[in-house]
Amino acid sequence: VIMQGYVNLPFTKKPTQIGGTIRLGKRYKFKLNTSTLLRKNMYLDINYEVGYNELRINDLGKAAVSTTFSDNILSADIAKSWRYAKLECGVKFNNYNFKDALVDINNEEPEYLHKMFGSNNYWDFFVKTGVNTTNKKIFPTSGIKLDGEFNLYKGHDVAEKSSHSLYSVRASGNFYFSTSPTFCLVPAFYVRYLDKQSNYYGIYNIIGGEWDGHYLHHQIPFCVINYFVRGE
Repeated sequence: VIMQGYVNLPFTKKPTQIGGTIRLGKRYKFKLNTSTLLRKNMYLDINYEVGYNELRINDLGKAAVSTTFSDNILSADIAKSWRYAKLECGVKFNNYNFKDALVDINNEEPEYLHKMFGSNNYWDFFVKTGVNTTNKKIFPTSGIKLDGEFNLYKGHDVAEKSSHSLYSVRASGNFYFSTSPTFCLVPAFYVRYLDKQSNYYGIYNIIGGEWDGHYLHHQIPFCVINYFVRGE
């Protein structure tokens, strides 16, 4: 169950909207966000998110690990938009706290188990940009949509070899070509580069980025995924 609500604050110097999102099911998640119009097409967004989730892992077809974790995310960013382009800069603080992991007695202890204990904290400094010339917001039939993102992650042992920083670069795009009133070709691409292997699950892996379900076996995304199967 997901519930959302937004309210415009009447007594602020700048137009401000405050909103909340609650997810119940597979534990819970709560998000509070505010958006302030600083000037024309420029917004300041501040968000706080807290959740409690459960995670089950099957390793090569066998039940391997069950665990729960809480997450706390605080972020702030400034976004500016134009007719066909947008630019966003911000910072995010991430805290993930794993509870006791239960290992199936019929399975060997997995190699990634040591990453699933205790608390992980790190900072994420990011810059996002995009270009959108499509003719419709939903089901466009012509134009292009390009997105790019740069992230600098900082934290204790945030990457391999006790490194305290790593960065990633991501780019994606869709191209819309109509061949008839009822048929549209949409070639697309998605690439992401991570300069080091991350020790934290909270940092999305080199393949998946923010796309749920695209991940490597040694990294687990957090976007409402509570069941994970690992293969060869």
